[in-house]
Amino acid sequence: MAYKKIRHHWSYAKENMDDTIAIEPSLHKNVHLKMKKNEFLQCFEVCGVPGYEDGYLLDTKEEHLRFIGVVRDILVKQKISSLTFELEFLLNMY
Repeated sequence: MAYKKIRHHWSYAKENMDDTIAIEPSLHKNVHLKMKKNEFLQCFEVCGVPGYEDGYLLDTKEEHLRFIGVVRDILVKQKISSLTFELEFLLNMY
């Protein structure tokens, strides 16, 4: 199912407020679960993502795009793992 993409702010600094990233709502939710806003710098820090140190500053759009890709890849791997488990369960029933 295709969803309308929403605008994701990679930075809340005044000079970047109009510079947003188009992203699917479900991915947007998961990205926000893995970062926190640095109020002083008006950008985001990573929280609990493999390959990133907690507190890693996403202070450029390029870093933020790379981070979104990592979160997306994690979600895809989790979905594949879940489907594999379900398939193995169903196959073992017969």
